[in-house]
Amino acid sequence: MYISKITLDNFKSFQGYGNKLTLNKKINFFVGNNNTGKTTILNAISFITDKKSRSEVISKDTKDEDHVAVTLIIRGELSDHISSDENLKKYSGYIQTDGEGEFLQVCRSSENVKVVQGTKPVELTIEKIRIFNPVTKQYENPVGFDSPFKSFFSTQFVWADDMPSDYMDFGTTKVCGKLLNATASAFFKSKKWTDFQKAHKTAFSDGEDSLEASVKTLAKDIENVVKDQYGDTSVKFQFSLPDASGFVKNGTFILEDDGVATEATAKGTGMQRALALAVIQVYAKVSRKVGSTVPLVFLLDEPETFLHPRAQDKLLKALDSISETNQIFVTTHSPYLLKNFRATDHTLYIFSKNKGVSKVDSSQTLSTFSAASPTLGEINYFAFGVTSVEFHNELYGYIQAQKALSDDKYWKEPIFDQYLATCDGLTKNKTWIRNDKPEHPGYQSTIATYVRDCIHHPENTLNIRYTLDELEDSTKRLLKIVTDGI
Repeated sequence: MYISKITLDNFKSFQGYGNKLTLNKKINFFVGNNNTGKTTILNAISFITDKKSRSEVISKDTKDEDHVAVTLIIRGELSDHISSDENLKKYSGYIQTDGEGEFLQVCRSSENVKVVQGTKPVELTIEKIRIFNPVTKQYENPVGFDSPFKSFFSTQFVWADDMPSDYMDFGTTKVCGKLLNATASAFFKSKKWTDFQKAHKTAFSDGEDSLEASVKTLAKDIENVVKDQYGDTSVKFQFSLPDASGFVKNGTFILEDDGVATEATAKGTGMQRALALAVIQVYAKVSRKVGSTVPLVFLLDEPETFLHPRAQDKLLKALDSISETNQIFVTTHSPYLLKNFRATDHTLYIFSKNKGVSKVDSSQTLSTFSAASPTLGEINYFAFGVTSVEFHNELYGYIQAQKALSDDKYWKEPIFDQYLATCDGLTKNKTWIRNDKPEHPGYQSTIATYVRDCIHHPENTLNIRYTLDELEDSTKRLLKIVTDGI
């Protein structure tokens, strides 16, 4: 199962009703400036799975009568999943079908609504997850649905401001704890564990030299006081063997460098962050191996934090592997995480703000140069709004190469520049003076060729360097030639 669509109503910076995002079943990249709403999408999914109060998430400047809501469309082999679990079969009537297949429509909303479910009146509040009934055409909250809902997908969040040490907690509800318990189950059925249980009983409970025997007098003293003050009763100490998960919980990571063993929490933040992300990756792998029936959805907020570019590249490859069976959401400020972007398996959402309201553009596929895309220059331009000499060079060279396919003459700069001068917005309004002909009054060229020559010939000091505005304008003109068709 995966989340195919999310709708936000008055949720934080997404003001108004019906803000929709169609999502990729593999990897969804969220990019944009700070405070444009990237992490808000992750928060919205968290709102569904772990309720929050209206005041925590409602958009600013809303009216008292306005409500906040998040709606998810969950797709997948829902009939098979529900029929495999006796406790879920009663929810089969909520499955809907369209041209894309089966889906469930679930929602959490602060709008209080009274509905009739069967013959009973039910009040829907923000406390309850709602599921749309295609027969009654209304949202409902079937008895006990909130808990079974978690069987449709399990979320694993990694927030940018989390301490990496949080992911090294071996508690049973934590990632490491789940991971260890899933893989160590065989040990807790082994002879070693049985022998340990017997040894524990011998040491703590059996015989005159056991722990229970040694504190028997203490128990008797307490018993006498209880009898004297509160009535007849008996008191004894009992030292039971802790649950297996209790032993796991007390574990810790030890990292060894050059023969020196150190607890992971004593390492630098970069190493801790890398270890935390490694745990997440292995968790996904083990979940597949043990045949977990609950799909995992990973929501990673700026996972590149503290990771150098090569580590980011390896992380993206690992996420690609995980996304074969698990949906992934990534907010990022790093072009390196988009270096292997593929429009077939990934979706890029570019976030911006207009008068305080978040806007999302998902039209960019990072395919300017066909099979050669995406380049770092292209990523920086579209995803992060950064105009670079690299992207200008790539556009100029790409157009020239495409023209040269039809006629080799376009490899000659003057002829190619003459072609550029026929394109929209480009005229020969710049003068370029060559180093080897300083006495020459100069050659007229378009801004695109002028910028290109400045980049390729930094040794030439006879010309005024282009401005940032000229670089941006020239890049925009060249890009239009590519998108309009060369």
